[in-house]
Amino acid sequence: PSFGPVNINNDLIYNPSLPLCLCCDFNVEPMCWEVAQTVQNIACFIDEIYMVPGDVFGMVEEFRNRYPAHPAEVWVYGDATGRGRTAQTAKSYYDLIKLALRGYPSPTHYRVPVINPSIPDRLNAFNLKLKNVDGKPGVLINGKACPQLLKDLAEVVTKEDGRKIVKVTRKEDPYFWRTHASDASGYFIWREWPVVGSNQNYQQASDTEEIHHNLGGDVNGETKGVGFKVPPGQSLEEYIRKCLIKAADNNWDALSVEEKITVIQAIGIIRVTKGDK
Repeated sequence: PSFGPVNINNDLIYNPSLPLCLCCDFNVEPMCWEVAQTVQNIACFIDEIYMVPGDVFGMVEEFRNRYPAHPAEVWVYGDATGRGRTAQTAKSYYDLIKLALRGYPSPTHYRVPVINPSIPDRLNAFNLKLKNVDGKPGVLINGKACPQLLKDLAEVVTKEDGRKIVKVTRKEDPYFWRTHASDASGYFIWREWPVVGSNQNYQQASDTEEIHHNLGGDVNGETKGVGFKVPPGQSLEEYIRKCLIKAADNNWDALSVEEKITVIQAIGIIRVTKGDK
């Protein structure tokens, strides 16, 4: 309901000095990714990659064709379920993105949550960012470059209780093609501008790869300089993720003493990683 003409700016252009935000949705038909940049705290959607049907390697190839040598960083956003490994490849969608981006000249960071926000949290974040109380836009879209996102914001609807987005599976229904562009962009908006007062455990449970990087390696046992003790057979990242998911699901009492210590230490590292000193 907050979307309107004020959010459309067809003069938006690519800025090579700013990070490129690659916003991913892994639906196959269609597959739609949005490309955005943050300019003076405004989310600017400057490009869209759309394939029917699509696959991760094809989407990344098109991204690389359009941005062959981006000078700044690339930040990847998307659905937490994309972390799960597929039966066909034994790799997650984000593993496949990493493979497809191998050799790309820019540093790439994955700003993907361990668990997804609730749909109301994600929708509220998007609606509040679209337009503030003064009517000023927090989201701008190049409509010529991002036609699927424009259609989604104009046409996507929620169920009566507002807690779920309407989706259809019949290809003959025109609405079949909707929701994927707004889903992809919504994870970016929620990740960078979450609603104050929403469940912050989702945010605290994000960026396990960045935690893993800052701890200095994938170690079974006690990690260097930090008192994490990882059960045999689990990687450090898997163990931290399991503990954070338990905490985010409000199952604090179900955590062992060691798991509670792990959560407290991991959240502290996330805050330091993000500059909250």
